[in-house]
Amino acid sequence: MIVSADRRTVGRMFITALAVTFVAVALSGCLSPRYVDMNTEELISTVQGGEYDEVRGKGPACDAASALGLRKAEAAVDVLIDALSGPAEDCMASALGQIGDPRAVEPLLDAMADECEGFDRKLRDDDTYDVTDVCLDFQSADDAPIAIGNAAVDPLLALAGVGAEPQAELAVVVLGEVGDSRAETYLVERLANYRSSTRETIEPEFVRRRAAEALAKIFRSHVESLLPRLQSQSTVGIAYGIIGLGQSSTEPDLIRALQTFGDLPLAEFYLNCGRPSLEAAATDWGVEHGYTLRYPLPRIGGGTAPRGWGDL
Repeated sequence: MIVSADRRTVGRMFITALAVTFVAVALSGCLSPRYVDMNTEELISTVQGGEYDEVRGKGPACDAASALGLRKAEAAVDVLIDALSGPAEDCMASALGQIGDPRAVEPLLDAMADECEGFDRKLRDDDTYDVTDVCLDFQSADDAPIAIGNAAVDPLLALAGVGAEPQAELAVVVLGEVGDSRAETYLVERLANYRSSTRETIEPEFVRRRAAEALAKIFRSHVESLLPRLQSQSTVGIAYGIIGLGQSSTEPDLIRALQTFGDLPLAEFYLNCGRPSLEAAATDWGVEHGYTLRYPLPRIGGGTAPRGWGDL
């Protein structure tokens, strides 16, 4: 199923690009003529020198990276990638996002994952752990692959295909933000790999939820194209994403999906989503199946519940 980029997707991508451009303009105004006047080779050499004041959050290496980003200097990509492991990583990530070379996608996701101590373990131990709360605080590395946009899709799909490792999980999140429908087939596969009814979970619950949210973001203006997936045991998890879009016209389909194909994690999500009709459906499902549902669900890092109705 191929759907052209809708206005809201284009709008989100425009806002991201605008934010990166705003930062670029701000940085250009702060850069001294020294860096503006340097040639690309000199700027690259300055980045390699690594001079950076961690306390002040600035220094020659950062200023040189900013100048390279403003120039969209593709010749600097490898050097900026190498510098992601240094103290000026945020500056390097911003510059890579401005340049827009897809070679930077994997290193940027590696940098994002490195910022998340215990990322992989926590996601598996607690399916309410929210990657977007904890692991995307590294804002430049988060924004950079999104700013790269459609050119980032192929490397993101390659990374996402290696399994449920931190980089793969982050790739799923970023695919949703990029909003390219080429990701649909892969995301549906991740959605369908979860089987709670047999209690043989091929993939963790959080993978199903993230894939559903990414699909919902991609097709947010074509929600009707997502509804048929509610009619299958393998893809009923799309309900997570549809609930996140919060369109009242989807409530009857969501309720029928829970009644027909629901499982405990999904029922508890309905119970905590903040929509009375879905909460009532979850309560009925619990009674019918002999479960005592939990609510509100705990949320790692604060709050009382994971994302719910209309939160996408």
